[in-house]
Amino acid sequence: MRVIKSAIRSVVRRRLARSVLDRHPALIVLLYHAVDPDPPAWLSDLGVVTHPSGFADHMRWVRRRFDILSLTDGIRRVRDGSLRRTSIAVTVDDGLRSFADHGFAVLRALNIPLYAVRQRRLLEQAAAVGV
Repeated sequence: MRVIKSAIRSVVRRRLARSVLDRHPALIVLLYHAVDPDPPAWLSDLGVVTHPSGFADHMRWVRRRFDILSLTDGIRRVRDGSLRRTSIAVTVDDGLRSFADHGFAVLRALNIPLYAVRQRRLLEQAAAVGV
């Protein structure tokens, strides 16, 4: 969790600094793979797992500090120049079951839109729980 928070802060600092210096807002895209309280060793070793409580902390932190947009809306706003401040889009890649089991509830509770990459089954699961 510490590594992910540090990575997010680092990216956010760089983007914010660039955004302030350039006087243009930025769209920051956060990519998650797995949200799992007890991941298998092979997945942990990849460094792509976030504990559910850590994921909830990340999302609450992001919610307090940024506008959160769907990826589609964020890209549209960047293209047409209507992005008014630095914003965040949350995405998930690979569609690991653990994200469906532990991540969706957090996003739904915080009313955070999700963009899922290449996973029809994951999108169906997200729609089923209202994300």
